Amino acid sequence: MSPLRPERVWSWPVLLAVLGCAGTPVVAENRHRTEADVLEATLRYEIVQFLENEDRDAMVCVGLDRDLGELADPDRDFLRRFADRPDVRRKSECAAGPKGVVEIRSGKAAVVLGAGPVEWLGEDEAHVKGYFFRSEFGTARPVYRVVRENDRWVVLGPFLPSIE
Repeated sequence: MSPLRPERVWSWPVLLAVLGCAGTPVVAENRHRTEADVLEATLRYEIVQFLENEDRDAMVCVGLDRDLGELADPDRDFLRRFADRPDVRRKSECAAGPKGVVEIRSGKAAVVLGAGPVEWLGEDEAHVKGYFFRSEFGTARPVYRVVRENDRWVVLGPFLPSIE
């Protein structure tokens, strides 16, 4: 057995550090994509819950809360996820008026829907804060349980904490 040479002893930690860092961007990118999938599922759930049965003609202005405490406009890549819904706009394209939320450009009735932040409970489960604002009398901030089922994210409904 040959003795370890000093130049080889220090090379193993360096090699492991380099290999470990090489995978970090991929993990971060996958986590960001997964979070975007969860936020999209939440917003789609809110659209059905708040609009499909009641206010079908309203424009939908969406915002995301990514741990900042307030809704911000989603980026263009995220908004492209809603290409099948021509009624979806960025939050900044709507404003609250005396009769409720309206799309600024057309003056058409609108709602503001939001999602986030995501609280991860595991690899396949999260709690996500939702947001609905139609007027000062129509506001909600539920927390939803979202799970991965067969490679897609599904909102199971509002999370109701147990009361003890």
